[in-house]
Amino acid sequence: LINVLPLFSVSLFPDGNKQKEDSFIASVVELIVELLKTDLTVGLFVTDVGADFYISKQVTDAVFIETGSKLLLHIPNTPDELASLVNLSNVVVSSRMHGAIVALSQHTPVLCLNWQPKIQGLYSDIQMEYFLINLDKEGMFSVGDVISKISEINTNRAFYIKEISLKLDSIRSQYIKCWTML
Repeated sequence: LINVLPLFSVSLFPDGNKQKEDSFIASVVELIVELLKTDLTVGLFVTDVGADFYISKQVTDAVFIETGSKLLLHIPNTPDELASLVNLSNVVVSSRMHGAIVALSQHTPVLCLNWQPKIQGLYSDIQMEYFLINLDKEGMFSVGDVISKISEINTNRAFYIKEISLKLDSIRSQYIKCWTML
């Protein structure tokens, strides 16, 4: 399951860059095409219709042109619907903090594009930097690395779910401790 924010979009970001935007979209399309070759079920979900729908539609159209495969494009109506959708997934790939947080809250492994300090901070806090996907100067990411991580997660899914659960329990305990001290 993939959640995509239109990174580098000149219409969304003051420092947007059309060339990087196109490179980023090409990376996402390439990732999906490669995942489809492995017979995995791939879908996209939208957490912000105003920002994410257009790029998700671009991606699904490009994948269809390249492969003939129609991807599912989910637009959940409620947070519970989103949580349920994510809970049914083996792995989430997200460029949005929202997608990462929802997936982690459902104990679903989530690979997240490392493009903002808050994303780096989240994964550093839970000591799961392995789940970060770095972008290069052109706005692309290594599709091969992401596919390798997805394969590793699928192979050892129970381990990663347990790790996420333990990390979240630890954070929850820390917050409870802080709040009781106030």
